[in-house]
Amino acid sequence: MNEEKILNLVGLAIKAGKATKSASLTINEIKRGEVLLVLMEEGLTTDSARQIKNKCSFYGIPLIDTLKNGSLKKATGGILNNVTGILDKGIKESILKLQ
Repeated sequence: MNEEKILNLVGLAIKAGKATKSASLTINEIKRGEVLLVLMEEGLTTDSARQIKNKCSFYGIPLIDTLKNGSLKKATGGILNNVTGILDKGIKESILKLQ
């Protein structure tokens, strides 16, 4: 997996308004059917992580949970963020190709 390129695409998605910036927003957008791919940092063991995994499994959304700790925070511009949902089909496909 080329994590640096994936994080560059996440940053692009954030700037374009095509990604969620928190676990609660990601869960809400999953329920609405807007999220196409979820990215989560490894080692996240909170209740939110369990909810994200369950929602992704239930709705059939791909989940990448192997990103290094702190990498999503850097990609999203310093926002305290451990989970990001991708809302754009093109960015989703590009990320999955890099995985």
